[in-house]
Amino acid sequence: MAINFQLFRKDSDEPERLDVVDAMMCYHFRVECDERRYHAWWFDIIGFKLALGQTWDEVRRNIRDFTEDWVWEAQTQHLIDIVNWLEANFTVNHFTSWGRS
Repeated sequence: MAINFQLFRKDSDEPERLDVVDAMMCYHFRVECDERRYHAWWFDIIGFKLALGQTWDEVRRNIRDFTEDWVWEAQTQHLIDIVNWLEANFTVNHFTSWGRS
């Protein structure tokens, strides 16, 4: 079983490609996009929590609780800023998928 998530622009019924979300995010935060990874590892950190079905508030709380031990305060705040930006611009759908029947 795999856990998944999709992001939908608030003005659209179609899911947005995550590389497009990342490009929009990089533009918003005025950073250069990386060809190999998502900005600030948002997909690995925030995306995973969204795929688990966490709400935006739960994601923020989880980031604060988890990162206070190992990440600089500025990085933690930047991840929270990313969550805030995602919440302001997108809705999320999480779902599970199964392998072969």
